[in-house]
Amino acid sequence: ILLVTMVVLRLLLLFLYGLVTICESVKRNVTYDSRGLLIDGEHVLLLSGGMHYSRGTPTAWDHVMKLAKQMGLNNIQTYFMWNIHEPLKKGDLVWSGSANITQFMELAMKNDLYVTLRI
Repeated sequence: ILLVTMVVLRLLLLFLYGLVTICESVKRNVTYDSRGLLIDGEHVLLLSGGMHYSRGTPTAWDHVMKLAKQMGLNNIQTYFMWNIHEPLKKGDLVWSGSANITQFMELAMKNDLYVTLRI
């Protein structure tokens, strides 16, 4: 069971390595030990709530993130919905409005929240 736990933690580390860094200006050192996840040398327990950025309006994102923070959450989990970004024809990409994932991630950073991006 310890071997399985270590494999799962390694996969989690690889997955989170790019996700914990919310934007280029914020770099995080993500590692793990036998007790769990370490971010910048400190153990972190991710308490997460789900919020699909493309199913809400950008004007509501900040309010919902503030509510999540008030509830004690430190992580927002969202799903990258490719059909929102490429809705009609391959190559015609949409990154504005409710599809503006960059704005969503920046708001999370401003609200001191990590983001787990499910792909």
